[in-house]
Amino acid sequence: MGHVLQRFHQVLDRLSSQHHKPVTLKIQGEDVLVDKAIADKLYDPLLHLVRNAFDHGIETPEIRQNQGKANKGQIQLSANQRGRYLVIKIRDNGQGLKLEAIRQKAIENQLVTIPEAQRLTPDQISDFIFEPDLSTADQVNELSGRGVGLDAVRAQLKALRGTVTVASRPGQGTCFTLKIPADLTISKLLLCQAGEKLYALMTDTIEQILIPKSDQLNTRNNKKVLSLQIDEKAQLIPVIPLSEALTYNVSLPAPHWHQGKESSDTRPIILMRYKKRLVGLEIDQLLGEQELAIRSLGDMSTIPTYIYGCSTLPDGRLSLVVDGAVLVLNILKGVSSPEDKIASRQPQLPHLSKIPAISKQSILIMDDSITVRNTLTETLQKAGYLVLQAKDGVEGLLKLHQTDVAAILCDLEMPGMNGFEFLKVRQQTPELVSIPTIMLTSRTGVKHQQLAQELGATSYLTKPYLAPQLLATLAKVLLQHPKPEPLEMLKSIHG
Repeated sequence: MGHVLQRFHQVLDRLSSQHHKPVTLKIQGEDVLVDKAIADKLYDPLLHLVRNAFDHGIETPEIRQNQGKANKGQIQLSANQRGRYLVIKIRDNGQGLKLEAIRQKAIENQLVTIPEAQRLTPDQISDFIFEPDLSTADQVNELSGRGVGLDAVRAQLKALRGTVTVASRPGQGTCFTLKIPADLTISKLLLCQAGEKLYALMTDTIEQILIPKSDQLNTRNNKKVLSLQIDEKAQLIPVIPLSEALTYNVSLPAPHWHQGKESSDTRPIILMRYKKRLVGLEIDQLLGEQELAIRSLGDMSTIPTYIYGCSTLPDGRLSLVVDGAVLVLNILKGVSSPEDKIASRQPQLPHLSKIPAISKQSILIMDDSITVRNTLTETLQKAGYLVLQAKDGVEGLLKLHQTDVAAILCDLEMPGMNGFEFLKVRQQTPELVSIPTIMLTSRTGVKHQQLAQELGATSYLTKPYLAPQLLATLAKVLLQHPKPEPLEMLKSIHG
C-alpha cells in the first residue's frame, strides 16, 4: 500500500499551501501487501476522503487556536489486514461532523420527514453524508459544494465489494473506515500440522504459543482445560485439538513430509483470542511462520465460514488458510452450549446438511450485476433450487408474471426500478405481498434496513455474504411462509 499512501504527502502539501491551512500527514501500514489492481482502484476514493478531511474536518489555524488546539491539524492514513478484509482508516483531528446541518439538509432533500429526523440517532444522521447532493458546504470552491459528494466514494467501494462507514466526535475529529474483502492477499501465516493435515493460521488473533507443563493441563467434564496466569489472575482456558475443531467433512490426501516424533504430553498450544475470551488450539507440530499469498476459494457453499482461502507453499504443497477469529467464535458458541456435551470439541457450523431440503422451488434473483446473479445462481442450484434472474424490478415483475416463485432475493440499487420501488409495488399488490423477499445489498446503513422493513421486506442481508448464512436464511424464510398461489393477476400490474 505504500506506493498509494505516500502520494498523499504531495496532495496535502499543495492544499496546505493554497488554502493557508497547515496540516501534517501520518501514515501507517505502508508494508501491507494487497493485489495491485485493488490498490490502484483505492486511490480515487482515498483522494476524495483526504480532501474532504482537509476541507470539512480541519479548522483554520485561528479557530483551532481559539479552541485550544495545535495550529497545525493532522490527518492519519492507516492500512492493515484484519482476517479476510483490508481495512483502511482516514482520521482527522478536526471539528467533527455538523450533525444538525446534515439533519436539516436531509429534511430539505426529502430523505426524511421532520418527525422522523428528530428520532434519528447520531449514527443514522452521519450515514446521510453518503447520499447524493448532500453537501453542507456554505460556498462552492474547488474542494466543496460542487454536488460531487461522498456517494461517489460509496459507489467506488461497492465496485470493490467493500463498504465505507463514518464515526465522528464533535470537536475531536472524524474517522472514515474502508473495509474491502481481498480475494488475493499476502499475509504472514503460522504453519502447523494437525493430524495428517497441514494448515496455515492467520496470525492477527494469535495471543501466544506455548508448550504447557503437565500440571497446567486438567480435565473437567471430559473436556481439556489449561490453567494459566494472566495479569496475575488464574484463568481456565478451554483447549480443543485443532483436528477436532475443524469439522468440515472433506477427504484430502495425506501430505508427504517428514514428521518429527512429538511427545503426547508436550503438544504445542496456540492461544487464540476473541474479544476478552481465549481458546487453546492443540496442534501436533509447529512448522514456523511464512509470508504467503492467500487465494480465495470462491463462493463454494460447502466451505465452512472459518476457511479463508488457500495458499501454495514454496515447495508446491497446498494448505488451507484458517481465519482464527471466526474459528474461535464458533468454538466459543459450542463451549457455551450446555445442551451439547461435545460442543467444546465440535462447534456447530452452518453446514448445508443442516438446512432443510426444499426440492425444486423457484427463487427469483434481482440484481443489476451479472456477476452477482451468476454467483448466487450457482450457490442456489447446488442447494437444489430452480433459479430465475432479473436485472431490475421491471424485469423482475415480468418474471413473476410468467413463473410461480417461492422467494425473491433483491438488491437495493438497480437501474429502472430499484429495490425500494419494487418493495412498494409488492406491498400494494395482494398477489405479490405473500412472496417472501430477502434484501441482499451492500447498503449497511440502519436507515436503509429500517425503510426496507417498513416496506415489508422479509429479511435483510448485506454483501459480502456467506453462502451458508444466505442458504440458512432462505430455508428459514421458506418454512415460515407458505408457498404462494400462482400469480395470474400480475399482467395488469406490469401494464
